[in-house]
Amino acid sequence: MKKVEVKKADALENAGDTEVLDTMFEKALVLTTAGDWTAAVTAYDDILSSKKKITSNKKIDAMCDKTRISLFLLDNSNCAALIEETKKLNEAGGDWDRRNRLKIYEALYLISNREVRKAAPLLLECIETFTCVELCSYSKFMFYAVLSNIMTLSRTDLHKKVIKNPQVIAMIE
Repeated sequence: MKKVEVKKADALENAGDTEVLDTMFEKALVLTTAGDWTAAVTAYDDILSSKKKITSNKKIDAMCDKTRISLFLLDNSNCAALIEETKKLNEAGGDWDRRNRLKIYEALYLISNREVRKAAPLLLECIETFTCVELCSYSKFMFYAVLSNIMTLSRTDLHKKVIKNPQVIAMIE
């Protein structure tokens, strides 16, 4: 942690806003990896309230990281609020990758709350563009997507959207 603090102090003196924000994200990631959830959330809050110039994509990244911590801790009320807040940020200026990642965050939140019918279409939309490896592996994601859609789709839709899907076929083989 001292190494990150030294980097941050150096960035404050010698670098620009981007480098300072990068060190702030690095600190939050170290705290998250160490399992110090309270300090990690505080570090992400510091990023979001920073006076440094922060892009909407970086704000979305910080919000997604806070959401991931809430998902891990099964803090459902906080998780729901974070997802809604992140959706608003995403609508205001997020890119397609962050939109897709947010769909997966929301789907996993919904699955954890036994709302499989709402989660299934979100997972199905992201099969072709999955990039959310910070939450789960691609194989685990495909398991969730296939299983949730088996439970919710009609037989004809299941055949069209899942059984004949090239990504699903490739995963099975």
